Amino acid sequence: MKHCFFHQISARVILATYKYLLLLAGYRIVNAKESWQRDAAYKIRKQVYVKSGYLNPRIKTNQFKDIFDQESVVWLSLWHSEPVGTLRATPLRDYNATIFVYVEDAKNQLYPFIENSAEIGRFAIIQEHRGGILSMSLLITSYVWALREGYEFLIWGGPHSIYYWLTEFIPGTQFYPAKAQHTMYKELGGYLRKHQEIGFYIVPLCKVRLANLIRYMFSKWSLFRATSKKH
Repeated sequence: MKHCFFHQISARVILATYKYLLLLAGYRIVNAKESWQRDAAYKIRKQVYVKSGYLNPRIKTNQFKDIFDQESVVWLSLWHSEPVGTLRATPLRDYNATIFVYVEDAKNQLYPFIENSAEIGRFAIIQEHRGGILSMSLLITSYVWALREGYEFLIWGGPHSIYYWLTEFIPGTQFYPAKAQHTMYKELGGYLRKHQEIGFYIVPLCKVRLANLIRYMFSKWSLFRATSKKH
């Protein structure tokens, strides 16, 4: 990862700037290690996915957690003391990640990336706290973590509709259409009905356009600051 040294240093500086702006608006992002923080993240997932129509509200678990949380890093965003967003990252080694449960033939397609990649997912932000830099701050947090841990790629399951937005920041990102497993239809049938083409993205960490992250930050900051004052 020596060739990513510049990205590692620059990304940390950009993340620190994002976090400083978050603090000015009353937000912070923490690594959810304590049980109450994890429980808050699980509740946000279910709240957001049920409201979005993605998640079957009759699913048995009342907090929307799974066995992969034990192997994952989970971040929780707080507005003052109120949990409002979450994201997690799961190492792909040992095929111990959600994508192998939800996506058919993912093991064969991702085999070359198993040792040097992590999956990001379970991304959820309460509706009233979207539209600013909070979502990007969570993504940059996972990006800096992945660089620090020595990963070369992030794997992100999602719809094709975000492809052009994503490649604006990370050229070289590849989208692979995928067929959902029965488990995904059972748990996230609403998500599949809303998104016609799903798959997963392979995101090369050393190709992030850092300048675009800075421009995005300033373009969203005034809106984010105004929105946060209304809560």
